[in-house]
Amino acid sequence: MRRTLDVNRDELKRQIRRWSLNAYQRRTDRIGRGRDHWAMFGLATRAEFDAFLLQRLGRVEIIPFVGLPPDGPSVTAFINDNRWETRCECGGYAVVDPDDPGFFCHACVNTLNGHQPRPIWFPPPGIRRTIEAVLMASDDPLWRSVSFLAEDGADPGSALHNRVPSSSEVADRVQWAILANRAEGLPDQAPPGWPV
Repeated sequence: MRRTLDVNRDELKRQIRRWSLNAYQRRTDRIGRGRDHWAMFGLATRAEFDAFLLQRLGRVEIIPFVGLPPDGPSVTAFINDNRWETRCECGGYAVVDPDDPGFFCHACVNTLNGHQPRPIWFPPPGIRRTIEAVLMASDDPLWRSVSFLAEDGADPGSALHNRVPSSSEVADRVQWAILANRAEGLPDQAPPGWPV
């Protein structure tokens, strides 16, 4: 009886999480990106969105920095609940876009980087398309999550680490996602020649 209650409680928590997702995260045709998030506010770029949030936070003195080119230590992109994100070492996170790869943390306002946006590490385009296709095998947006850093485990961004993962780590995480699909009876979406 206790196990049944725990399972029901866990499923209820997952259902509440699904309901709280943004509309673009519930889409079944692609993984969400920064541009989808920014568009909810009528904005087209990361810099516009960052300036908008800084205005709301009353940090207008920092707005001139958001348009600077990304520089400094990279942050690492991951997919969580069907959208590309990254997380600062301070714990702040942002929805990010491979076509506008700058990161500005609204929690610490990139203080340690002189308020300048930081570059974002994304997997190379071919691997990015592969991992997105693998994750899209499920219609459940909560299934569509992966980190390329082993220290995150099954919770993308949780370790609050940022480093460029090795190519073998990236391949291992794609392999992990393919095998997870197979274990759930989903199509693995492995590209031709991918070692599985």
